[in-house]
Amino acid sequence: MLIQTVQDTVSSVRTLESEGQIAQQGPVGVERFMLQQDKLYVVAAVVLLIWLGIAAYLIANDRRIARLERALDARDRAAPPGA
Repeated sequence: MLIQTVQDTVSSVRTLESEGQIAQQGPVGVERFMLQQDKLYVVAAVVLLIWLGIAAYLIANDRRIARLERALDARDRAAPPGA
């Protein structure tokens, strides 16, 4: 039943596209402004920098934690039993 509904919807959309009833819309509103002023690329670059910063922070913390774990393991191995 669901598959038939999806197939009917896809065939309806294809029919409307071929008849030209679905107009291809260009960018509108904020999207048009961002594309005209090339601000969309600035926003994408800022978002990318934020994600790279988060990744660098997580990697640095992971290394610090690993170093602390190694130091604790070495201390536990060096300590006499029962101390």
